[in-house]
Amino acid sequence: ADNTFALPFYEKLAAHYAASRQFEQAERSFVKSSRPQRAVEMYVQAGQYEKAHKVAKAHMSAHERTELYITLAQGLEVGNKLNDAEQLYLIVQEFDLAINMYKKREEYEQMLRLVSKYRKELLNDTYKHIAEQFEMKGNLKKAEHYYVEAKMWTSAMSMYRQLEKWEDAKRVAKIHGGKQSFEKVVLAQAHATFKEHGAEAGAQLLAKHGLIEIAIDYAIEHSNFQHAFELATHSAKHKLPDIHLKKALALEDDEQFKLAEDEFIAAVKPKEAIDMYIHQRDWVSAMRVAENYDRDGVKDVMVHQAKDLVDQNNLQQAETLFIQAGKPELAVQAYSSKRMVNEAVRVCKKHCPQMLGDVVDSYGDGGQGGAGAAGQSLEEVLDAAKIYEETGNYSRAIDTYLSINETTSADPDRLEEVWENAVRLAMKHAQERYNDIVAVVAKRLKTIQRFEAAAELYESIEAAKEA
Repeated sequence: ADNTFALPFYEKLAAHYAASRQFEQAERSFVKSSRPQRAVEMYVQAGQYEKAHKVAKAHMSAHERTELYITLAQGLEVGNKLNDAEQLYLIVQEFDLAINMYKKREEYEQMLRLVSKYRKELLNDTYKHIAEQFEMKGNLKKAEHYYVEAKMWTSAMSMYRQLEKWEDAKRVAKIHGGKQSFEKVVLAQAHATFKEHGAEAGAQLLAKHGLIEIAIDYAIEHSNFQHAFELATHSAKHKLPDIHLKKALALEDDEQFKLAEDEFIAAVKPKEAIDMYIHQRDWVSAMRVAENYDRDGVKDVMVHQAKDLVDQNNLQQAETLFIQAGKPELAVQAYSSKRMVNEAVRVCKKHCPQMLGDVVDSYGDGGQGGAGAAGQSLEEVLDAAKIYEETGNYSRAIDTYLSINETTSADPDRLEEVWENAVRLAMKHAQERYNDIVAVVAKRLKTIQRFEAAAELYESIEAAKEA
């Protein structure tokens, strides 16, 4: 109870010592009066932070210490004693409060010092935040500095580009992004210049920066061929053919074919001129260009014209052109596609005999009823059989002769003659099939009342057996 009674006196005594800067006596009296926080405040006001912390650690809980230090630091903040406030925040590890104190006052270097020490993971975000603040205020140089620190130099470049501060944008791009980035900015500047002052001004700007090829491409892109030619003639002659080619394509799109042709020739691209005329089905012009500038293209023109004639069912003229072009097989294919077997065979025999078998094969499936099924006439089937015979495909020839029956022809003499061809071929070239073929033909001959001929065949089987 005595102690409680003495507390106010100790406190008054402590205040007296504090006022006369007798800090140690004051400290002891504050502690005795159960007011250690007053001792801490005293030391803080005197700037003796180590002693303040020693008292706080000895006589206060961690929670009490933190609360007291924050309150004291906030008081120092109000009095603009930021350095002292920082020390108190750091003692109790309230780093964010210290950082925020500088942030509120826009003391960015102090803020960054603490972030880099205590919140490294937030450093880039902090640089970015600071850069954005300076950009909003129009302090572009500072904004640039902090964007670069944040490894966001592209944001600095974009900032300058949006404001059309092209020299700054180019400088940043060149230093931090190299040649390619620099060229991109110059292109953007050229685009803006083009919008304001026309394509030529845009191209001149590119040329001024030594980007002559890009300038030429840029002029071409905006169909300013005259300027592209001037730039190329002056500084990049190797680009001239490309400009001629691009101009030719533009003229072709505009259906100015003769002018386009001239440009294709100047670009040393006669094939493109030929293709253009082929696409227009202007065969005379296509042939003229081919004969004058691309001899290899002459046959190509003939083939395309011939195909066009096939589409118009003018097969005779098409055939002439195919053969002149050294492509008789295409004439054969054309006739085959129109089911004109005799014409196909005629061309085959004269120009590409190696195709005969394939041509005939495509008519009906090997004669086994296929020829009739394909709707061919007796003569067409016989032609096919003869071709198989001539090309040594005897088995196929036999089957083709046998594919002819009463439905194909009502003439018994003709049928007998045709079937006997099958027997003749079997005897000479397919003896393993001879008996079977004879049996089939003999049976058929009986059906059409040719008993004598049938009997002769049966006898020939018997003779073969005896032999």
